[in-house]
Amino acid sequence: ISFRAVTADYFAALAVPLLEGRLFADRADRREVVVNETFARRLFPGESPLDQAIVFDAKDPERSTFRIVGVVGDLRMRLTDRRAEPETFVSRTHTYWPLLIFAVQGSGDPLALAPAARAAMARVDPRQIVRRLEPLPARRRGLRWGAIFFSALGALVSLAVGLSVTRLIEDLFTRSETLGY
Repeated sequence: ISFRAVTADYFAALAVPLLEGRLFADRADRREVVVNETFARRLFPGESPLDQAIVFDAKDPERSTFRIVGVVGDLRMRLTDRRAEPETFVSRTHTYWPLLIFAVQGSGDPLALAPAARAAMARVDPRQIVRRLEPLPARRRGLRWGAIFFSALGALVSLAVGLSVTRLIEDLFTRSETLGY
């Protein structure tokens, strides 16, 4: 299960829909967590995960128990991700994470936003080092032509094998003058 410390604006920046409940409040006094659709489906099949408790650290349950307040759509962060994994999202105010990933939404060439993104991060904390900037993979919408092609190819191969087997069986059971029956 993936754990991400994010801001409430993270979901809007990546166009991840809120499916149920609400997003967490960016306040340190509330221990709230948002989970993705795969997490909800796998860990709470057939029921709503809202108001359920999650304990992230069994050694310190008092400080690491969070209440599920929302369910968001699944998000794949890399092109190599075939399917979504269960993920939890907590407010960045509840954890210290030495490595941060910033998501910036814009239009046009994603790398053209690099100077503005670096300047915005420097205003927040000038000591931070921006190591790598890369665009997120585009969300897949509509038909996947590769899947359609290979499905059609599989259907044709199955049809050819079926016709060949039918022809073989017919040939085995046909009368033959040369065999005398």
